[in-house]
Amino acid sequence: MAFLRTLGDMGDAPFGGVLSPGTWQSVIEGASTLSAWCLTVAMASIGLGTQISRLRALGIRPLAAGLVAALVVGILSVGLILAFGNALESLALSVG
Repeated sequence: MAFLRTLGDMGDAPFGGVLSPGTWQSVIEGASTLSAWCLTVAMASIGLGTQISRLRALGIRPLAAGLVAALVVGILSVGLILAFGNALESLALSVG
C-alpha cells in the first residue's frame, strides 16, 4: 500500500496522469476510512476475546511490566525529541 501511495503522490499528476488529483484524493480518503474500520474491528475482536478471569489469574506483574515498558518508551521518545527536535526540523526545512 505504501508503494502505491508513493507512486500516486510522485510528480504533478497521480500515476503519471492516469488519475486526476481529485480521484486520487478520493481513493486516499476511501483507503483511510477502510483502514480505520479494519482497525476498529481488530481492536473490538481483541476486546471481545479477552477473558477477565484469565487476566485476574495472571496477576498484576504483567500489567506492571507493560506499564514500565510504556513509560520507558515514552520518556525516551520525549527525551530524543527534545534533544534532536530542533536539529531535525532545521534539516527537514533545508532539504524541502
